Amino acid sequence: MSKKVKSTSIGIFVVGAVALVIVGVIVFGSGKFFKERTPIVMFFEGSIKGLNIGAPVTIQGVEAGSVTDIVLEYNPSDMTTQVPVYAELDPEKIKKVGKDPTLIRGANALIKRGLKAQLEVQSFITGQLMVALDFYPDKPVRLVGGYREVPEIPTIPTTMQELSKTLEEINLKEVAEEIARIVDAVEETLEAAEIAESMRSIRNILNDVQKLVKNVEKQVDPLVTSIKGAFDDTQKLALNIDGQIEPLATSMKDTLDDTQRLVRNVDGQIEPLATSIKDTLDDTQKLARNVNAQVDPVATSVTDTLKSAGDALEQAKETLSVVDGVISEESALYYELTNTLEQLSATARSLRIMADYLERHPESLIQGKGIINTLGAGRFHSGSFRRFV
Repeated sequence: MSKKVKSTSIGIFVVGAVALVIVGVIVFGSGKFFKERTPIVMFFEGSIKGLNIGAPVTIQGVEAGSVTDIVLEYNPSDMTTQVPVYAELDPEKIKKVGKDPTLIRGANALIKRGLKAQLEVQSFITGQLMVALDFYPDKPVRLVGGYREVPEIPTIPTTMQELSKTLEEINLKEVAEEIARIVDAVEETLEAAEIAESMRSIRNILNDVQKLVKNVEKQVDPLVTSIKGAFDDTQKLALNIDGQIEPLATSMKDTLDDTQRLVRNVDGQIEPLATSIKDTLDDTQKLARNVNAQVDPVATSVTDTLKSAGDALEQAKETLSVVDGVISEESALYYELTNTLEQLSATARSLRIMADYLERHPESLIQGKGIINTLGAGRFHSGSFRRFV
């Protein structure tokens, strides 16, 4: 009975240990043992100090793998050494576009397009390096070869290596000699008479500038005071304006309210006014139609009237001709009219004389003709008095 229990316990322990190992591999290894990775190899010029196993490999800034091994190889035939850097790329970080079945074929196509590897500083504090893959189609392709089972990525030197190479190509001795010649030429130029005069002029200008600066410093305090006063006045003006804004805003609001009421009133009057105008236009149209209908009869009536007037004028002409013949100087009627008018004129004179006499002698109307003759003796001729008495 005890042996059976021990066997079961041992079996459970073994199974648990295996499960823990599997879980540990999955957790701590992030499943990399179960991932398919693409190996690559790179050969860098110069020292790779700072590049360690596990350093990231990026493609255009995206981490796509890591360095797996760094080896120093020695060739006794030509006494040369080289350092291959092995790395693995994660296919899940590189999405393949097209029908290429493997990442290696895709990598070869990228190399043809100019994909190259370069060492970059991962941390300036620790000096650690990493491998950066990017496209440099203008850079020449440098391959070592001999690793057909692993695709080789061409490399380019770092920026510091290129700068160092450029500095090595510069002849510092010639540069120093050229600088010395330039310094000697400058000294000769400064010792010339014209240069000395120019230096004196510059010195005088500097002295004038110093005097100007001193004068400006003297004027700074009054200017600052004036600016401060202007600033204070500006603040007062702003306060005054601020105090006037609220009444002005209230007045503007009232004005806007009145305007809105006026607009509403006008809007209320527009419809009746439009109706009245429409009625007026309708009446005008009716009047025009009536006038148009009366034009022809009126024109006919005016024509008839003008014809009758013409006939009347002809008759008037004939009548005036007859009258002109009757009242001419040679006619009997004209003579009789002239004689009658003369008699009427004499009678009027007698009446005026009689009226004048009666005004002076009203008693003659009572006393009779003798008194009139006595009173009027010597003034009136008997024939004249007889005519008007």
